[in-house]
Amino acid sequence: MLLMAAYLRSAAPYIATSFGGCVRYFGELARRMAEEQYLRNAIRTLHQFDDHMLTDIGLSRGAIEYAVRNGRPNDHYRFLQASLKDAEAAGTVEKKLSRARTTIAKRNQRKPRHAA
Repeated sequence: MLLMAAYLRSAAPYIATSFGGCVRYFGELARRMAEEQYLRNAIRTLHQFDDHMLTDIGLSRGAIEYAVRNGRPNDHYRFLQASLKDAEAAGTVEKKLSRARTTIAKRNQRKPRHAA
């Protein structure tokens, strides 16, 4: 009996640490499931809008899930893409073209806002 009590005292910190790890794991799992449910609800709600309403907010039906999960690119990003296409078509200054490519590449390397 004395040996069992000594064993339990020495094992208690390890048991507590393991239990804490399990609690953190299941807490993170619950948080991710709640976030996924929230995102799916937002996607379902936007799919209920008609095409005219989606156009008013700047979305197409095919871009709904991407926009909900990753956010929409800002207007500056769209401007840079248009600027890049115009500069390539017109053959204008190479420095402006290089700067636009660099900015677009940096924007594409960013992580999505709602990564799972």
